[in-house]
Amino acid sequence: MNRPWFVRSAVKRERAVADTIPVRAPLLALIAATVVAAIFAPSAVAFSEPKVLASKNGVLKTTFVAEEGPATVDGKTIHGTMTINKRYPGPTLKLKPGDRVEIKYVNRLREATNLHFHGLHVSPAGRADNVLRRFRPGTTNIVSLRIPHDHPNGLYWYHPHLHGQVNTQVLRGMAGMISIEGGSARVKKLAKYKKRNIGLTLMQYDQTGTQVINPNDQNDFTATTLVNGKRGQRIRMRPGQTELWRVANMSNEGFYRLHLEGHKVWIVGQDGNPTRVAQNTSQFVIAPGSRYEFLVRPAKTGTFKFRQLQEDVGGGSIYPNQDLLTLNVSGRSATSQRIPRRIKNFTDLSKARVKTRRTWRISFTPNNAPVFHGLINGKAFDPDRIDTVAKIGDVEEWTFRNETDTAHPIHLHTNDFQVTKVNGKSRRVPAPIDNYILPANGSITFRFKPHTYTGVAVFHCHILFHEDNGMMATIKWSRGTAKASVRSADSLGAYSSSAISAKVFDPATAPDDLNPAEHSHGDGADAEHRLHLQAVKASRSIPGAPNTGDPNDWLFCRLDEIQS
Repeated sequence: MNRPWFVRSAVKRERAVADTIPVRAPLLALIAATVVAAIFAPSAVAFSEPKVLASKNGVLKTTFVAEEGPATVDGKTIHGTMTINKRYPGPTLKLKPGDRVEIKYVNRLREATNLHFHGLHVSPAGRADNVLRRFRPGTTNIVSLRIPHDHPNGLYWYHPHLHGQVNTQVLRGMAGMISIEGGSARVKKLAKYKKRNIGLTLMQYDQTGTQVINPNDQNDFTATTLVNGKRGQRIRMRPGQTELWRVANMSNEGFYRLHLEGHKVWIVGQDGNPTRVAQNTSQFVIAPGSRYEFLVRPAKTGTFKFRQLQEDVGGGSIYPNQDLLTLNVSGRSATSQRIPRRIKNFTDLSKARVKTRRTWRISFTPNNAPVFHGLINGKAFDPDRIDTVAKIGDVEEWTFRNETDTAHPIHLHTNDFQVTKVNGKSRRVPAPIDNYILPANGSITFRFKPHTYTGVAVFHCHILFHEDNGMMATIKWSRGTAKASVRSADSLGAYSSSAISAKVFDPATAPDDLNPAEHSHGDGADAEHRLHLQAVKASRSIPGAPNTGDPNDWLFCRLDEIQS
């Protein structure tokens, strides 16, 4: 499990004594993985994709039924699953720019859930991509959203996003792909290739091979990576033939270093966006939540493995070598299609005027804390707290600093971003993305310009165990100022049973000197500011809370603490 080594149990959220738990037992894990692979080794089957639900006449109207297993996984009946419409993984939604999506979501689980459209630029409010909703057990909920007419073509995915439940529900199977195709944003240079959608999920069985393990007992080194819910699939191509493979990492926490034996591939898309140019590479790492699109063109006949290579992301988390599928190349050579060098330009924010800069610190609670939390600027997630506000149309620059020894994939909802620096070194932006790996003990800097939609969204680590344990924060997309009100509609099943209405202090607007006599928030400023300072001071008594003088120290103020 990709979590700090000192965490004993995610159920009780207790700390273990540091010198009583080994970080890893790689040899034993390797032996176990080899035995499991030998017992449950698959036979080769033709490549297949999940069931497709496609829009018609501009509308996709369907029903999602969430329920507990058993389900068919890799040709076997597996107990302990959670699925959408009894399928592992869930059905693929095939949409066009401009489509309307209407989903009747029936929750037959014994626990609450909800639905997130990962990577889509759609509204985070109301009944759309609202991750602050709660679909209670035994209820039917309506999800309704519209895909913008200029939405990029590409691969996205959906999964539950109810804080505290996400890791378990995704590991057990509640995820599926979303394919956006056609419309005015279609990239003609890529439209001519045959497409294959490859959904990667992480599954771990008990010793019988018939039951999903308790997520708290997950071991990344012995877990199995599945392609569209199966192992041992084969793809047949002719020499010189070119295909567009689109890979979505729908695992709860897997990092995969992907490699096609004997080949280089051309990366032409990331997180649903076409890259500026085709990038020729022999291997690349795809983080949990990310998607890559790449062209495959075999030059000669033979049998080649598409594999994940061993990847160590720090903190004792190692993902092993595994064969994902087999490429069989045979027959008469096809006429080779020219690989496009330049794919599509985009508005590069590297030289843009930055309106606001923010710094976010990623950490864990100290070893002696009674409860484990993943933290952003020293605070665990609170859905009733607005952590920051960004104005539509303003360019923001965010820097994330990793104070842990493990990598974290940082995901931003609603709006894509452009990574401009990694560990302080400038880089050329290959494409706008929504998910990027923050290196262990390192940093990343990215820029974005929020547009179109207002409402409350989140950003977080996409290792779902970390997200569930607090490594997430809220952001309000606003057309106004940082004093905007936030309302939580009870009719939508939000977290709080009472509506929230409070003034929001944007961390980016905080002064360097927290002297109430020199800073004003408008009407009632003195009283409000004194309350705010008291809240900040109180938060700094919590282990791990910041006292850096950074503007983002201001985010640690609950809304109910600053109401006048």
